[in-house]
Amino acid sequence: MLLSRKEIDKEVHKLELLVPRMLERAGSATVWAEFFERANRIKARVSPDQKDLVWEKVCELLSKSNLSPLRQNASSNGATTGRVYAFPTGLRLS
Repeated sequence: MLLSRKEIDKEVHKLELLVPRMLERAGSATVWAEFFERANRIKARVSPDQKDLVWEKVCELLSKSNLSPLRQNASSNGATTGRVYAFPTGLRLS
């Protein structure tokens, strides 16, 4: 079942609750991975025309805390070709 706009807002708000933990130095890599895993689950439950809306909301909530979202791969027309999360510490999750 696809999420309604109201349900999308509710799910994105749940993501926002992870942001303070993402700002902590210890354990931040696992929280970032959890954050993007949850974001991907939201995107999987919306119609194709709402996927950009979800991404915009995720980017917006990250920018409120001066965090930068992952960049989309331009050579694949914006589609991600794998999951690699890189952190300022140099740690990478894939």
